[in-house]
Amino acid sequence: GRLAESLFFPLLFKEQVIGMLHFGRYARDRFAASCMDFLHRIAPQIAMTIDNMLLFHAVSEEKAVYKHLIENVNEVVFQADPKGTILFVNHRIQDILGYTPEEMTGANFFSCVIPEDLEEAKAAFRLTLRREQPLSGEFRVFHKQGAVLTISIYTRPIFEDGRTVGM
Repeated sequence: GRLAESLFFPLLFKEQVIGMLHFGRYARDRFAASCMDFLHRIAPQIAMTIDNMLLFHAVSEEKAVYKHLIENVNEVVFQADPKGTILFVNHRIQDILGYTPEEMTGANFFSCVIPEDLEEAKAAFRLTLRREQPLSGEFRVFHKQGAVLTISIYTRPIFEDGRTVGM
């Protein structure tokens, strides 16, 4: 059958209509005041939920773009905490040093640096964390198969709330 009555209720979020609730009924009875009160109470929550879903979707799309960029750049991209623990590294690490990202995540940044370059690398790391200069230089590192390679590193500190949380 056909609807005898319809009730439309706007979904407002930040003073903008982002949708509409529609209730219909086949009976010719009027919607009760309690129904209108219920809609007044749930509509803001529904509107906020829809806005959060849209925001989550937008952030997910943006994250996918950045992930695609990071995974397709022709260099190793990594993030380490102030102690040098690798929190993230892209797949290029495997092409260059032979380690998978999973093998390097959680490892120490300095674990591949050859002993002769270790103090210089640690000093550069400390200067970067103190914001005195970006970490920049060439260091010799061990490939997973044991070969010694010279790699160039350039990284900057990462800040949160004005404090250095890694690089």
